[in-house]
Amino acid sequence: MAEIRRFFTDRGVLEVETPCMSQATVTDIHMVPFETRFVGPGHSQGLNLYLMTSPEYHMKRLLAAGCGPVFQLCRSFRNEEMGASP
Repeated sequence: MAEIRRFFTDRGVLEVETPCMSQATVTDIHMVPFETRFVGPGHSQGLNLYLMTSPEYHMKRLLAAGCGPVFQLCRSFRNEEMGASP
């Protein structure tokens, strides 16, 4: 992981960390997200959240905002059978 980070940072690419949960579900109808419920301050009735199936959406928003070249090493969560490949 360190070598991968070094590769990108040596080339001026910014490492970012995007959210791993969102109030919105995925835009790809073929991906099924894991759903969870947050109950806490300001959300006594509960708030539905979804684990992100891909960082793509948030990374594209950064690019559209003019952030420049970015990379991210992260986990993605897809509610599919074990060993399924995209």
